[in-house]
Amino acid sequence: MKDIVPFRCAASWIPALALLFPFQSASATEPTNRTDQGRREITEEAFAAHAAKSTLDRQTNTLATSIEFAVQEARFVRLVIRRSHGNEPCIDELEVYGPDSPANLALASRGAVPRASSLLPGYAIHAVAHLNDGLYGNDHSWIAATTGEEWAQIELPKPARVARVVLSRDRNSRFTDRQILEAEVCLSPDGQTWQKAGALKRTVSELRLPEPNLRFPMMELPEPTWAGAVTYAFLRERDTWSRMDAKDYLSPFVNDRSAVPDGPP
Repeated sequence: MKDIVPFRCAASWIPALALLFPFQSASATEPTNRTDQGRREITEEAFAAHAAKSTLDRQTNTLATSIEFAVQEARFVRLVIRRSHGNEPCIDELEVYGPDSPANLALASRGAVPRASSLLPGYAIHAVAHLNDGLYGNDHSWIAATTGEEWAQIELPKPARVARVVLSRDRNSRFTDRQILEAEVCLSPDGQTWQKAGALKRTVSELRLPEPNLRFPMMELPEPTWAGAVTYAFLRERDTWSRMDAKDYLSPFVNDRSAVPDGPP
């Protein structure tokens, strides 16, 4: 996907910039004498100072998804992935819980064994063993090899009563792509016969995405000036567009809108 050049959307960020940094600038009709020039310089300094202190707090969001179902006894717990968001599905930890205990039955340290239908090749940080190693984050995750139907499985050391499966893509909230949209939890006593126990189905708009990080903080711009603020605004808008699903209703690939009402696209 090519970078979306945001110049046609300039009208969308100018009001927002004014709301974020409500400092008065010199009127176009005011004389540009030394006093006014000095006032403008002070305004720029105040703007830069305000922008440097402005940050976007990251949401405290573990991105963990829980699938609950009626209590059943099983030794094999399989998550069948039907659909994911943004390339091959990724899981940094697949957890299994019983009805009456907070203990994660799926941990490798408890003797559980992970398996999967496939693995994205060429990346040491993505491994089947990471499904239940007890470590969170993209560097300790599993990624399937395809975007089609895939599965990740936990074999418990012995049959147990299970009631809930918890999964996450990146519980450190650094990455939000590759999240699972549709999946089923299937249980088996022997790894041969399976019974559907629960399901997950959600849309992209329902994903619990953290607030985007401030990738282009004002203090990192070459010059904290009004020109720098414009550069910053364009970079932020490009960053925002890059996070959008190409099939989203607001995507220009779906509805190419004009920069002015009733104008050409």
